[in-house]
Amino acid sequence: MCKTALVTILSLFILTISSTAREKLVFHSPEGWSTLRDDSLSIQFISDESVYESTVSLMLVERNLHGRERIVSRSNADISPSGNTVSMQTSLRNMGGEAYYYLRWAVPDHNLSGTVGPISKYRISSHALNEEIPVPLFEEGSLSDEAVAEQYAQVAEEELPTNVYMAATPEELILAAHTEKTGTIALDPANAKTGFPLFSVRYISLDTAAEMPFYYIDRRSSADTTSVEISYRSREWFGDMNSTERDSLRIIRIPWNNLGVKFQKNRRLGFAYLAEQGAIPENADSYIPATWSNIKLEKK
Repeated sequence: MCKTALVTILSLFILTISSTAREKLVFHSPEGWSTLRDDSLSIQFISDESVYESTVSLMLVERNLHGRERIVSRSNADISPSGNTVSMQTSLRNMGGEAYYYLRWAVPDHNLSGTVGPISKYRISSHALNEEIPVPLFEEGSLSDEAVAEQYAQVAEEELPTNVYMAATPEELILAAHTEKTGTIALDPANAKTGFPLFSVRYISLDTAAEMPFYYIDRRSSADTTSVEISYRSREWFGDMNSTERDSLRIIRIPWNNLGVKFQKNRRLGFAYLAEQGAIPENADSYIPATWSNIKLEKK
């Protein structure tokens, strides 16, 4: 047998053993990238019959922004043939973005171990829904650039958070900001309730030095199943967005299908304006949509 074929066979054999080991304990809850809503974590798993009556050791680990970790709670459970549910307490703080929990588990008698995560937590009571921003909804095709500039000029300054004007028609979402305005506008079709940015979140970066705003998506990933380290990296968001300038305003038009959103009246979207000064809301974190506001389409 040639050396290449032998290496291939050995690799497949090792992968089969590794896969079988992972399948001996299958977690239904929590799931990676999930968001908890209170201070308790419900853990549910099933197991292969070969590990029945063994003991599984569970540790809930908190990882902060600087990569330092601490064990929040521990629990041991006897593995039952009828399914298993264990409850563990989290710390009191909200977690998300680059700070999160993960579950570390082990079955020492069978030399099995693994991790589940990352897991965020954001209580609904902490959500910035009270900062919901109404967005006027106009009839189809009724908002030219000239009309947008007129609407911008008519709105009282105190009603225009950080001077970002928003409007909508059945075809598109319209954003207008002064050409000297810098910062990042974030939009979340999932109503900004998650502790991690979803793949559907879209960002628009405003830069006075650029001729056009930069539209991008944050791609999230965890390094592997043992370290549960998160990485975020941006890639360009391609679509039919359009940007023009009129009366010192930059007017951005985004078709609803480019947001992955089906238009409807009273629709809500997660929204944040991220800037060093004048962010909306004040506690907005770019990697934690649950710290953002919502905008609501309301008929003019």
